[in-house]
Amino acid sequence: MRLFLGIVFSFLIPGLLQAQEEIQTLWLAYSQSNGSEVTVCWKSAQAGDSTVFYGNTEECVEKRYLSESVTLHQVAIPAPVEGSRCFYRVETQTSQGICRSPTYSFQTASEKELRVAVVGNLFGGTVPETLIQKNVHLFMTAGDNVPCLHEKGLTKEEARENLMPFYRLVEKNQPFFATTVFMPVLGNHDREIAPRGKRVPGPSQFYDVDATAYCRFFPLPGKRWTWNLDIPAFSVRFVALDLNHINDMGTSLQTCHAWDRESEAIQDYRKWLDDENRFLITVQNEKNDHIRSCEKGAWGELFPKGTLSISGFGYFAERSEVDGFSYYNTSLRGRGDRYPDPKKVFFASEDTFLLLTFTTGEPLVVEIVRVSDGNVLDRKTFPGRKK
Repeated sequence: MRLFLGIVFSFLIPGLLQAQEEIQTLWLAYSQSNGSEVTVCWKSAQAGDSTVFYGNTEECVEKRYLSESVTLHQVAIPAPVEGSRCFYRVETQTSQGICRSPTYSFQTASEKELRVAVVGNLFGGTVPETLIQKNVHLFMTAGDNVPCLHEKGLTKEEARENLMPFYRLVEKNQPFFATTVFMPVLGNHDREIAPRGKRVPGPSQFYDVDATAYCRFFPLPGKRWTWNLDIPAFSVRFVALDLNHINDMGTSLQTCHAWDRESEAIQDYRKWLDDENRFLITVQNEKNDHIRSCEKGAWGELFPKGTLSISGFGYFAERSEVDGFSYYNTSLRGRGDRYPDPKKVFFASEDTFLLLTFTTGEPLVVEIVRVSDGNVLDRKTFPGRKK
């Protein structure tokens, strides 16, 4: 009898070990500035090794494997050639067995077109259906991806490492994040480790300036809190700047890295503003007329060397024009306080997102799209950048 039971359990136990939950929390991000790799990220209930199976068919014949015991998995694979589709699935080998995901697929562009959506103030919410229907290849934010990092019972140090708000954001937006490359930009809420308190001189008390949790969660290029991304096939460079609440620098309310004319941030930005004939899209999280006038116009002199600048600071939709250069503000929550840019040419208290459409050999088209019905409220075209 004992021998019989032993034989039975020898067959049953491996089967039990394989009976793991299906992996459902996945997201994608470019991890190299040249756009050569996309990192597949996922969460597993138990720590284990990481494997991504991928390819241009559902068989996913290629494989990338990392031997590590983690619950936050990040594995880079080659970005698909523009116009082609990459299929993938992930697998985590744990001490209890193997966890797998369904097979997903994504495109980084079509053969002749790249569609990019930019939102402000996502705040851990749901990506609008009207945006999802645009079938964008790249989804970007202009700051404030989650409401905060602090939660009941957490110390400031624990909040600094808290990944749960980001996990909840991704889980709420599956399968969109499993099938669309996601490139977030930092806002003050993405590093808020305690409720905003009194403003006094000294180090920051309520924000993690280094954005520890954000930089761990999102495998972005470069420093992660600031980054650039090139998509050569469409002659475009995206630049993400860490700019928000700049007047609080050097106080208990400081949120972002140094931004003065000698700062690392502005030095990086100058390097990214080269002389090549390409579109350059800047995305940041500070009030447009404020940032362009600070430091005696140091930033305002640099922005027009690119194509356009986008902010998610205000709770409204806006396009401003300064000597022919366009500044945008967009927000999924667009019915807040109104403080228009003195140079505005379009302003609306509407929930909106931006849709940028790059077409080979054609001007860039930028549309302010109303969330409720997908109607275009404002449209402008931008010719390729002149040398």
